[in-house]
Amino acid sequence: MKTFSATDAAISGFVLVREHFKTVAIWILLATIASATLNVSGLVLFGAQLQILAEAQASGQTDTPEVRQAMAEMGPFLAVSIAYVVIYYAVLQAAIYRLLLRPQERSYAALRFGGDELRLIAVNFLLGLLITAGAFAAAFVLGIVVGIVAALSKPLGALLGLLAFVALLGGMVYANVRLSFASVRTFISRRIQLFDTLPMTAQRFWPMMGAYFVALALAAIVYLLVMCIVVALGTAISGGDLGSVSDLIRSDFSSPKSFVTPVGVMRLALSGLMAILFCVTVYTPAPMIYSLIADPEPETDPKASGPFAV
Repeated sequence: MKTFSATDAAISGFVLVREHFKTVAIWILLATIASATLNVSGLVLFGAQLQILAEAQASGQTDTPEVRQAMAEMGPFLAVSIAYVVIYYAVLQAAIYRLLLRPQERSYAALRFGGDELRLIAVNFLLGLLITAGAFAAAFVLGIVVGIVAALSKPLGALLGLLAFVALLGGMVYANVRLSFASVRTFISRRIQLFDTLPMTAQRFWPMMGAYFVALALAAIVYLLVMCIVVALGTAISGGDLGSVSDLIRSDFSSPKSFVTPVGVMRLALSGLMAILFCVTVYTPAPMIYSLIADPEPETDPKASGPFAV
């Protein structure tokens, strides 16, 4: 059985940034521009509603008539925002896969929007639906069992409830790890495939989970380091004004002009930087591991397979 280094897989995102620094820098710039466009558009069209939602979230009163009315008025914008997020992450995921698995393909910064991205959207949606449905079904059954036991003995029911929660969480982690190659295989074969890679992950669960866990931990550490650097720079620039530093983190929906101030520009740049670094860190291990343990296979002709061939 082919093996891989869990440590190398966990840090593969940092290796990708080092080897493709200019490409990642372009991603960060484009992500910042896209985020700014979406934020400014939303503020221009729904500034008052966004302010209501921000104040409600800050106060913890999120179930009021004003909040519900603001949400209803923002329905179309929220739909566009969801579509943007789905497309954004699919394009970035495909770009990362393209750099690692199809370096010979020519495209600007490995970015495209076509069959590969549509298939990734589809397979990620199916995986999310499958895992969520399984979790709800398991929670329903476990809830009934725990309720019956709790009726007989509350202490035993509480213990069983804790064990059921741990088992449910563990089951979701197990399912995500076992199915983590589905998007990679879909990208390589240009065909939507959910379960074809299960044999590959059957005996590699623990090292794969370790690699993914360390990658997530590293992403969190990078986030904290960047925030510390930003706070330190903000404190130095503002002369110790902590209010100005907090503005870098807190969203401001008071006016579209808030996005063209130095603080607003830094906030947008920070959001683009962190989004890209996080995605690179967590999306890279799976294709890296797959490329090390998979047998070479002929690539399907995209013209013959079509964008959604199964």
